[in-house]
Amino acid sequence: MKDKAIDEAYEALEHHIGEPPPPKAWEIAIRKRHVVEYVQGETDLETLAAQVDDLADTLRKADQLKRSQQESKDITEPPNHRRWALNEIFALEATGAEDVEGFRTTWLPGGLIDLENVADWITYRKESEGPPSTWITSLASDDGAPVHDADQQPGFRESLETLQYVEADHEWVQTVMVNAHGALFELKVVAHRLTRRYDWSEAWAATFVLTGRKPPPIRASYTETKRWPWYRARRGLTIRVRLDVQPRQVMEIYRAKRNRMLEGEPRPRAIGELKAQLGVFAAAHNEGFSWREAMRKWNRENPQHSFDDEARFTRDCRDAFVRITGEQLHWAGKTSIEGEH
Repeated sequence: MKDKAIDEAYEALEHHIGEPPPPKAWEIAIRKRHVVEYVQGETDLETLAAQVDDLADTLRKADQLKRSQQESKDITEPPNHRRWALNEIFALEATGAEDVEGFRTTWLPGGLIDLENVADWITYRKESEGPPSTWITSLASDDGAPVHDADQQPGFRESLETLQYVEADHEWVQTVMVNAHGALFELKVVAHRLTRRYDWSEAWAATFVLTGRKPPPIRASYTETKRWPWYRARRGLTIRVRLDVQPRQVMEIYRAKRNRMLEGEPRPRAIGELKAQLGVFAAAHNEGFSWREAMRKWNRENPQHSFDDEARFTRDCRDAFVRITGEQLHWAGKTSIEGEH
């Protein structure tokens, strides 16, 4: 096949999908004769686009598998003796801390308990201390005075406090609601202080107080931000590491956690300018327009990228919106134009 015919097919596909086709998928499409079949009229542009998209998806999955396998190798790092020693010093310091000693003297008169007995101890305290308390937080004005509503009732919100602890298998974090008067709430307060001092998780800090079992040395901590009900594209991942973690290791941590957050979803990919413009256009005209009216307006404003098929315009706009925001486009416009069928 002549290069000119391939170039023309490439340009047609790029115009059709709104962005250049993935290079590797395009090369494979040529080798598999998908492009030849299109040029010779055996298939249409829609079929070629679907074939290239399938190839790109297969390549993405293969790449994800390769990265996952590599992560399993990279995530194992040489022993960090400094990190271990620092954690040991933290544990020694915490053992002699006044709040830890005070809690153990009051609530563990028989001495520390075994990790296997933590769940039973928590259950016993929960049953002894009664139902969980409700915390009332009053809303306040700038001067500190309670804020009142139209009926002169003070505004407030209710909340519950929970305690986290580690179960015997070292893998599962358990959560229990606590009463304001008793050992569980006091344990939460002490664990919170240890968390602030040493970056331990609350679950491991509480378990340390009860058992003396040292928390594992911290490599990194992270927080997933899911701004529900807003666009999934606003999700974020905050990673906090100490300075002994190397830049390469930070990338490994980020890649592993990001993959877990995106599990089962297509990976966010860069989009072309046309795709970006289509997504914004669809969002801006998602009220009062039918898809046909929106397409006509788009063609008037963008004659260099005009559409002659309403179904393709609709599909490309919806796809662009999903690629940008991570959410489906819920079209609120008219479904048809009056007088047209």
